[in-house]
Amino acid sequence: MKALLFATCVVTLCLVFLTHGLMGATQKKKPQGKQKGVVQKCPLQNKSNKNNAKGKNAQKQKDKTGRATGQATANNKILARQLAYRIAASKVPRGARIADTNYSSGSAPKGSYSESCSLRWVLGQQQINQQEQQRKQLAEQRRKQAEAEAARRKKLEADRKERIGSKTAAAKKDIAADSAAIPDLENRLQKLKGKRKKLGDAIGLVLAKSEGENVAGVKARLARMKSDLSSYAKDSTALASDLSEIKAACAKWKSSGSSSGKGSGSPSALAKVEAEALRINRGRSRVEYELKKAEAYCEDSTKALFVCVSELVRAGVSFSNSEKETVRGLSN
Repeated sequence: MKALLFATCVVTLCLVFLTHGLMGATQKKKPQGKQKGVVQKCPLQNKSNKNNAKGKNAQKQKDKTGRATGQATANNKILARQLAYRIAASKVPRGARIADTNYSSGSAPKGSYSESCSLRWVLGQQQINQQEQQRKQLAEQRRKQAEAEAARRKKLEADRKERIGSKTAAAKKDIAADSAAIPDLENRLQKLKGKRKKLGDAIGLVLAKSEGENVAGVKARLARMKSDLSSYAKDSTALASDLSEIKAACAKWKSSGSSSGKGSGSPSALAKVEAEALRINRGRSRVEYELKKAEAYCEDSTKALFVCVSELVRAGVSFSNSEKETVRGLSN
């Protein structure tokens, strides 16, 4: 039963395809004669149409390639002029009266048309007064800003000069303090020279008394003290030279600082004064330190000499009254 149905379907499909093919072949074989609703043109008419296509209307028969050709129409000109006028009128200040209109067509590519419009307007008296008032306000504002800037710069310059002046005064004060300390250092140096001379004489006197085997140690100590004393004498000479240089520098600064020269309040002058004050202060401090060290050595040497004298006395060495006064004079 199924096989019979399948065969029936196959036969039906074959008949359908066969019928469709025969109908298509029949339509293709129809003659190309006159058909209903179709107008056939005469060959002479076609020829005349071709000749007319080469005449006045040749531009209309050209293929359109998407490019506009020719000048724009009058409507486009009117629209361009109106648009130019509106653009120019939008730039006119509010309240102005249009006094003149000037149109000029610029060079434009094919297919377009442009108009440029220049308007001359006249401002009313009120608008002129407003603009003049605005200009005055702007000028006043700029003047006030300039005055404020000048005042600020002036204040900054005054503050800078005040700082430089205070620093210069502090440096001068330091130099004055160092200069005031120089006479005291000179007096101490002179006293040290006197004590050192007395100490050298006393050491030489006691050294001459230290004879014998039992005081050989005392004699060696006295000889060492005498050599050290001579070396410190050379150092004191160098200290006196340094102190004289510092004194001359202070005197030179006083002579140059008394007269206010050009640019006395400048940063360069301040740097020079500060450098001079630092150099003088360092020199004075070094001389004072060396002087203290020499004074301490002189005191220690005096005490050591007293010890040596006491040992010599215990060893049986006798001293005259003048020798005793020389040794006792070191304690003053």
